[in-house]
Amino acid sequence: MPSKRSLIALPVVCLFLLVACAPALGAQSGAVNRIVYGLTLEPSGIDPHINASAELSIPLRQA
Repeated sequence: MPSKRSLIALPVVCLFLLVACAPALGAQSGAVNRIVYGLTLEPSGIDPHINASAELSIPLRQA
C-alpha cells in the first residue's frame, strides 16, 4: 500500500507537469510584422566598432 506522502505527491507532480506544458498567455499577440534574424557565426566581441565580423544576418522567419 502506498504511503500517504506518495498519494499526495503524485497529483502535485502531475499538476506541475500540466502547468509547465501549457502555452504561455499572449505569446502570439506581439509577433505581428516582425522579422527574426539569426547569427550564422559566433560573435567575435561585444562591441561592433572594435571587433570585425563577417556576419550575414540571415532572416530565420518572417512573423
